Amino acid sequence: MASPMASPALGRPSASGGRVCRSSHTPRNRNRRSNRKSSDSLPRFGSLQAHSAGSHSGSADAVEHRNGSSRGGHPSSGGSIVSDGGAVSHNGNSSQSDLTLPTHERLREVNPTLWEKQRQLLSDMRALRGAIEKTSATIADLDVGDASSVVAELDTHADPQAIQDALKAVEQELEQELSNTTEHTPGSNDAVAYSNGTYQQEQTTTTTPSPPPPPPPPQMQEQQEPQMPETPAGPPAWVPEHRLGANVQPAGTVFRVWAPNAQSVTLVVSQKPDAELSARLEYSTTVMEYPEPTWRIVMEREPEEGLHEGEGNAPPPHAGCWCARVSDVGHLSTYLFEVEEKHSGKKLRRRDPWARQTFQGIALNVVIDPGVYAWSHAHPRDTNVVTTSANGGASLAVQRRASDIPPYSFDANASAGLRALGDNSSAQAAAVPWFGDANDPSTSGSDANTSMVMYQMHLGSFTGHNDGREDFIQRHAGTGDLVSNLRHAREELPYLARMGFNTIQLLPTPEFTGLWGYNPVMFFAPHSAYGTPRDLKDFVDSAHSLGIRVIADLALHHGAAKDNSLWDYDGPSERGDQNGGGGVYFEGGGGTPWGRAFAFWKHEVVHFLTAVGPAWAKEYNIDGLRFDSIHNVPRDVVHSMVARLREEAPDCFLIAEHNPEDPGVALRDLGFDTMWSLSALRDAESLMNRGDDKTFERKMNSIVDLRKGYGTSNEYITYLLGGHDEVGCRSNGAFHDDTQRHHRHAIDQYGGRDSWHARAKVRLLYAAMVAGNGIPMVFMGAESLQGGFWHTDEAHRFDWGIVGDEESVSMQSCVQAANFVRRMTPALQRGEVKIIHSHPPKGVMVFSRRVWVPCASEETVLTGVAEDAVGRPEAHYIPREDWLNLYGASPENQSNGYEDAVLVVMNLSEFQWGETDDHMYGIPVDNADLRSREWVEVFQTQRKEFGGWKGSGNAADDDDPKEDAVVKRIRVTDGHLKVRVAKWSVHIFRACVG
Repeated sequence: MASPMASPALGRPSASGGRVCRSSHTPRNRNRRSNRKSSDSLPRFGSLQAHSAGSHSGSADAVEHRNGSSRGGHPSSGGSIVSDGGAVSHNGNSSQSDLTLPTHERLREVNPTLWEKQRQLLSDMRALRGAIEKTSATIADLDVGDASSVVAELDTHADPQAIQDALKAVEQELEQELSNTTEHTPGSNDAVAYSNGTYQQEQTTTTTPSPPPPPPPPQMQEQQEPQMPETPAGPPAWVPEHRLGANVQPAGTVFRVWAPNAQSVTLVVSQKPDAELSARLEYSTTVMEYPEPTWRIVMEREPEEGLHEGEGNAPPPHAGCWCARVSDVGHLSTYLFEVEEKHSGKKLRRRDPWARQTFQGIALNVVIDPGVYAWSHAHPRDTNVVTTSANGGASLAVQRRASDIPPYSFDANASAGLRALGDNSSAQAAAVPWFGDANDPSTSGSDANTSMVMYQMHLGSFTGHNDGREDFIQRHAGTGDLVSNLRHAREELPYLARMGFNTIQLLPTPEFTGLWGYNPVMFFAPHSAYGTPRDLKDFVDSAHSLGIRVIADLALHHGAAKDNSLWDYDGPSERGDQNGGGGVYFEGGGGTPWGRAFAFWKHEVVHFLTAVGPAWAKEYNIDGLRFDSIHNVPRDVVHSMVARLREEAPDCFLIAEHNPEDPGVALRDLGFDTMWSLSALRDAESLMNRGDDKTFERKMNSIVDLRKGYGTSNEYITYLLGGHDEVGCRSNGAFHDDTQRHHRHAIDQYGGRDSWHARAKVRLLYAAMVAGNGIPMVFMGAESLQGGFWHTDEAHRFDWGIVGDEESVSMQSCVQAANFVRRMTPALQRGEVKIIHSHPPKGVMVFSRRVWVPCASEETVLTGVAEDAVGRPEAHYIPREDWLNLYGASPENQSNGYEDAVLVVMNLSEFQWGETDDHMYGIPVDNADLRSREWVEVFQTQRKEFGGWKGSGNAADDDDPKEDAVVKRIRVTDGHLKVRVAKWSVHIFRACVG
């Protein structure tokens, strides 16, 4: 990388031949006076003109070059850097020769008039340079506010526009004269070429010209109106910019930073990389591959007089913002801010708080243009069932709804999950995703989110252990642990789609210190160890192509406890350490157990925090946002966050972690869509250990029904097998407790992978989430019975080595089947839960869920079992044809609608029923409509493929192991549905439609 250039003085050329004009608002600093340079180091020509700084800057005088040509001056090579109210031009030459034009010894004899014009032009240009030399001796002593007087003085000596016009006229006349001259003049064998601001001679081969042919006779032509020559398009205009950070425009990039206590701010930036380098940098997290920022621009402090409230989404007035406009800088340019402290004069190299790409521990940012990425699937791909007419009769046909573009092309062999499950053939790979949803969000309104089945993932530890990737991922600089990345996680998306998960909830992905992600240091940039912004967009785009939503996790209530990039950003706090310290972002914010709280009392800080969510939702097409520990953010600030998201990203699904669990506050007051429900997890743990029978009904109701204050099923997220806090441990298992076995994977809490009862209880709890109210969620590894506790070290990260073993395959088959049934059954998504039977001494509870389906053509009832229903038989043990016969709506139902209904039996005990026909369990069915319908067991957790045994359920092959058929229709007799019930099980019965 090139060495950094020294800071050029005002009016002096930079190392690359450019010129810096300081803003009129920059404080005067006599200690930085530069030595005068010789006239030979000055650039050839410059356009000297007043330059408007836009809506956020005052006006000053600028020297501006664009793309190899100046406005009102001699063409120059290279690009330009333009600050608000001032400009920097770079022509790529560090030294300049004398001002001369090409001469020909006999030009005076051939064309004396042309020779005289050339001589006069040269004289005028030398006079102009003399004026520059005259004023450059004192320009360093001038206050920057006198910049306009410098230009006025120069303009008294020469008119730059007149010189430019004269130069063009001379060039045109010279070309015309030389082309018309038949007499050979010296240099006539040398073609005169104009390149890069100088005349160069290219040797050309010429021959003696033949006499010209006689002119043709004149022809009569119709008189036509003269056509005006087209005016060449000028350079792109700068657009007023209200946003902070680096924002790319057609004219270049606008940089704005809030540093109210700074004496001065200098932008250090690199030129935009070429196409070849850009293609490599899109996926590079190696800082040495990026161009080093060497151009230095003194930023302008925006005027504070006349500030007024912005309109719409514009930020409130920010006193203390600095701005620079820079052309020839754009996507993938690197930059940083050099902040000079007001009192000490110390210069601080700072990252941009609003940067979209950074590097860990390095004060360097990368300019990212969100418009560069071409999305294939801006929204999750899905399918839809519509009614079509064929031969006069109605039939169901499956059509793509959100996108006709197929899933992204992936290598099935690259997925450790698919390899372990044997799903690596091209036919099986092409079938992903293999089922859809029973909801059509376009017609179901708020029910669009009830079909979600969530998978919580920590990107840094999801891959890299026993999957063959260990040698291809980096290690954590502090711990030495492997840190997996977005590209490898993307390769496992087909595995998650095969499992039936349609939503991924990521642990925090913004740049952080530590290991789990909850110590953020940069709030708009993806964690650099995970990959680049393009890697994250590829991940989201690929997930969407498989019908999977992506939810990001944000921690906005505190800054990082160490390596905090915002700490004392523009110098120590002027309020003093007794008020908390930390500088402009934290002063007066107070402390938290995780790090310093933000200065929520400042509107500039609130504007910063409220902008984080919309940026992730819009720039990365994130489908939802989880707000960590939102109860630690002031109520008015949360209102601002939610209101801004509703305005800028209205479709974004908003999740709150709020303690205490109070839907009246989190949902009704603060305005979130849903929240985490921790209390249900604690009740489930108690029930698995067979607590007091007096609390049985209350706790069972807690894990399957709506709790007080909730209105619909999608208003809370249930995670009965634990989330990251319950499964993870940062202290090497020190939190393990035999009475409250927290900080362990669920399988370990109930006895370990080798325990049949532990595996049965985990299957039961997963089925309870699927069958009951709430949005089900598991932390990564639950679907394959990961043991121990989770952490980012190699011994406790996701272990792909067990994914294909017998215990794991059984659990995965159960998860697949449960997810299929939930996503294909409207009653399991939004039907009201009604407890119809409870027997605490035996540990049995039965509840129903019923919902009216208005019209079958408006529901994707058959989505999953039509085109995409290709998978292992145990994934959904009811064959496709039987499912269509049972739940493919008849023409009558298509026009009139139908009621979808399920009965769910839960047995949390060692008791079981059905070993003989006279020992069945009778489920009371009081509703007359439900009594008249036939029922089919569509799922049960003790099926043999899931780890149970033959004869444990109510399928045809449970009655007779030799029977090939699975479906068995059961009728209500004597007001009861008499069925087998296995120990530690969940059975789901669905009323037939067809």
